[in-house]
Amino acid sequence: MKSKILDLIDFDKVNTLLEGFNKSTGFVTAILDLEGNVLSKSGWRQICTQFHRVNTETSHRCTISDTVLAGKMKKGDDYHFYKCLNGMVDVAVPIIIKGEHIANLFSGQFFLEKPDITFFIKQAEKYNFNKEEYLKALNTVPIISEDRVKVIMSFLLNMTNLISEITFQKHELMELNDALRSNQERYRLLLENSMDAILLTSTEGTILSANKAACDMFQRTEEEICKLGRNGVVKLDDPRLAVFIEERKRYGKAQGELLMIRKDKTVFPVELSSSLFMDQDGIIRTSMIIRDITERKRVEEQLIEAKEKAEEANKLKTEFLNNMSHEIRTPMNGIIGFSEMLDLPDLSSDKRSYFAKIIKNSSLQLLRIIDDIIDISILETKKEKLNETEFCLNDFLMEQFSIFNLKSKERNIPFYIKKAFHDNQSYIISDKTKLAKILGNLLDNAIKYTSSGYIEFGYYQEEKNLVIYVKDTGIGIAPKNHRIIFERFSQGDKDISRKYGGLGLGLSISKENAQILGGNITLKSEKGTGSTFFVSLPYKPGKTNKANVSVSSTNELPKTKPVILLAEDEEINYLYIEALFEDKKYRDFKLVHVKNGKEAVDYCLNSDDVKLVLMDIKMPVMNGHEATRLIKSKLPDLPIIAQTAYSAESDKEEALQNGCDNFISKPINKEKLFGLIKEYTKVG
Repeated sequence: MKSKILDLIDFDKVNTLLEGFNKSTGFVTAILDLEGNVLSKSGWRQICTQFHRVNTETSHRCTISDTVLAGKMKKGDDYHFYKCLNGMVDVAVPIIIKGEHIANLFSGQFFLEKPDITFFIKQAEKYNFNKEEYLKALNTVPIISEDRVKVIMSFLLNMTNLISEITFQKHELMELNDALRSNQERYRLLLENSMDAILLTSTEGTILSANKAACDMFQRTEEEICKLGRNGVVKLDDPRLAVFIEERKRYGKAQGELLMIRKDKTVFPVELSSSLFMDQDGIIRTSMIIRDITERKRVEEQLIEAKEKAEEANKLKTEFLNNMSHEIRTPMNGIIGFSEMLDLPDLSSDKRSYFAKIIKNSSLQLLRIIDDIIDISILETKKEKLNETEFCLNDFLMEQFSIFNLKSKERNIPFYIKKAFHDNQSYIISDKTKLAKILGNLLDNAIKYTSSGYIEFGYYQEEKNLVIYVKDTGIGIAPKNHRIIFERFSQGDKDISRKYGGLGLGLSISKENAQILGGNITLKSEKGTGSTFFVSLPYKPGKTNKANVSVSSTNELPKTKPVILLAEDEEINYLYIEALFEDKKYRDFKLVHVKNGKEAVDYCLNSDDVKLVLMDIKMPVMNGHEATRLIKSKLPDLPIIAQTAYSAESDKEEALQNGCDNFISKPINKEKLFGLIKEYTKVG
């Protein structure tokens, strides 16, 4: 049976497949039968073809090595490594068809580690090889890790299994067709017991009979199949159908793949073998043997997908390494270059201080890169542990605010913070270090990718989860990239990545840390409209919390309370005044925060409960003077107190001329502020 099955293998197609595999991977291959005869091969290493296989003694060593390696296949291993007597490493995969070992697929002439040059020099001298040419040929032999070899060999193993399956199917189909042509009675027996669907048709295409497997395949009775004919089972718009019919007419038989249809309208791929034969009455009939290859196609697609994923992963890692080289060299150039300039004799103290600042910033940039690489390496091991402690979330957010507020000011971007709980109710249990890494990466990105508008971060409670968010008005992210930006070494837009830099690790680190905390990260973003990242974590309130009292992001109290509107673009100033209103005397007020003059005008003109406005003068979009004039034109009796960092008499006069009722200078004095509030609202 071995020789018969080997005869069925189309070695021309196998050669083409192996040659393509050689060109794409660099692996040389050969198929040998169990007696050592070469049935197919693709590529040989120069060191073997021009040296080892030429010399009588080294050629004999090759034969011994092939025989030993082939013998090891009898032990039932999927593949086996062997170092040949000439110093090369070979690996073999058995070709097994229906449990019978009929041949071996060899790949080889590579090294698993750097070769011992001394061994090959001695070998060249011993067998009178041209030493220079021999060592030159040796240098072309690749060094490949055992893990990569195993991946390649796993692919080859799947390929040999596929060759085996196709060959066996071909063998079965040929035997079945022979039986059908030779004996009608035997045909009927096979018809009823075959695992494959079998149809008997006239030369005109009328279906005369269908076996049980065909009925099961098409979800119809034999009568239905015969009545509907080809129209009921074949997808007629399959372009391969006309080619198949023409081949059968010309040669009396045909074999190929087509699409067919079940009763429930599902379309599925089949392998179809059809041939003409003469029945016992001397009438020419057509037999069609049909095998559902849905599973085989799925495996083939998986192999292709796995190969594409491996290639993409390799490409991403290559891009990452190139990018990392660039990202490391950039701060290193700053550190080394400006360190050398510090030694210039005529350097002024201002420039020396400026250069020292550049060196410090470059060092911090380099440190962040190193931290990211260490973080991703630790996460790769899956051994990162959770270290939960109790801490005040409001204090934690203020720490982050103080760090990143300086960075946002350098870019002239307003930076806001929103809290959902009072300080004495904001204690939570979580891993503070991991939370800092998550929030740090998100805020870093927000500042990096935002050139105008604002950045806001904060938190709120959503059922049993605590949601921390970072919102920006930056460049945004296209929906198609929402998934890949969280993958390691990936960045959503290559052009933007080149412009802004970065390793493409920050969001991956953030997501994996969020998952360790028992949560996840999602985002809402469109290109050009900014982004909002949401970190959803299990809410674990701390034992230190005083009362279960929550407030909205604008500290809203019941709507029946009178409103004091605070128009203030600086978050620190807002937080200070918010803290002042914790005084029991002023909890009867509802403090509402807006960030510019336009928002102040809109709120006042659309609300009936504003009792007093604290108006900052210098604000974006619309300043306090213009906002006051607009409000007073519609609501002349609404008290407006100007607040500004400028305390000159002329500033106070300008505020009063534009409609303000009074004036308070920054830093704001608590007693004076509440004195004015009492004067104008008659409360307190």
